[in-house]
Amino acid sequence: MILTPLEIAGGMPLGMNPEAQPLPDVGNLTPLAAFEEVVRSALQRPPCVVTFSGGRDSAAILAVAARIAREENLDPPIAVTVLFEGGLGTGEAEWQERVIAHSSVENWIRLTVGEEIDFVGPIARPLLKRYGVVHPPHFPLFWLPVQYARNGSMLTGFGGDSIMGGWIPAHAAEVIAGRAWPHPADLPLFAFAFAPRFVRRRAMRLRLTRPVWLRRQAFKEFVAARCEEFASRPMGRDAFLAWDARRRRSAVTESTLARMGADVGATVFHPLHDQRFVAALARDLGARGGGDRTSVMRRVFAGDLPDDVLARSAKANFAVAYFRGHTRAFARRWDGIGLDPDLVDAELLRKTWLDWIPDPRSALGLQAAWLSSAERGLEEPVADFVEAGEVARSRDTPHRELRHIEQRGRPADLRPAMPRESKQSF
Repeated sequence: MILTPLEIAGGMPLGMNPEAQPLPDVGNLTPLAAFEEVVRSALQRPPCVVTFSGGRDSAAILAVAARIAREENLDPPIAVTVLFEGGLGTGEAEWQERVIAHSSVENWIRLTVGEEIDFVGPIARPLLKRYGVVHPPHFPLFWLPVQYARNGSMLTGFGGDSIMGGWIPAHAAEVIAGRAWPHPADLPLFAFAFAPRFVRRRAMRLRLTRPVWLRRQAFKEFVAARCEEFASRPMGRDAFLAWDARRRRSAVTESTLARMGADVGATVFHPLHDQRFVAALARDLGARGGGDRTSVMRRVFAGDLPDDVLARSAKANFAVAYFRGHTRAFARRWDGIGLDPDLVDAELLRKTWLDWIPDPRSALGLQAAWLSSAERGLEEPVADFVEAGEVARSRDTPHRELRHIEQRGRPADLRPAMPRESKQSF
């Protein structure tokens, strides 16, 4: 799915997907059974890779996959974890070890990345040449684990934040579920939720912050689209889940990851955003919603994960992990061409990329500017993309800047295939 110039300038897809289908009728299928169906489909296409960060969404996927593989004598899942050099933005090691041990996972690959994971670094460059500017901007992160899923499948935790925890704030969710008394702090939320649509649009305009690089008219158009999208958001949790499944942002992300998987012959599954799971969860939770994210995680996955894993509230933050030295070097030499000057102030965007903590909404613009420079021959040459079916011959990681690779029980015939750019850049 192609992003519009306004979406690239503003940093995100906008609105609803007009091609989205209604949630399917899943009858009396429970959320866990629907989730298991998706995971089982992936396991039946080995090798089955799980993108495992250690957060509770990926932990649930890995635990269920490991259980089903044991029960049904299928090839076990392969957990692939990407670690950021120096622990940047993370703190998941203890949780990762806990989940791996609890789920008796034998195949665990850990890749440590540094500067090369930059939004316009050596991993991203050939992919940008291949796919263009797509959402999410950190899509090169998925290119690393999908190499181990060649001709198989990959399970991701995409959708967990919105489906499991994106409804309303935790305390308000418990209030609606009848398990907590309302606080004064909940009143603005309830007032917004039950207000007429035109009031909600107006309230959203007051809440949205303007990216400094967006021109005034561009921001006006961006806000109008965002406000229309969120003004249509329903209050009941079952209706919210159906609404979230129709957002363009979700469709664009799934399209991007599906294309990446197809290039190595892999099918990509998102159990937490699968239509069957979302439909079963919506029917199970109803309008009142079943409580906050922890309550829902317990409701679905209590049999597969320890309670402290299901209840943890901390989450790794990768906000600055992708704006690294390659971004700053490009920002300094950028000629200001590549983005619509009616939408973007190039100098303010350049300053944003050079900030100590850049605004993450600037990432798509960064990649669009780099790609424009590359197409005009102003960037270093980019080697051809590794075609589907071509496999790296060495058992070692072909990326010298992947600081280390640790493996547990890695199958002998797995070989990561990386973009040729990563072989030639160091």
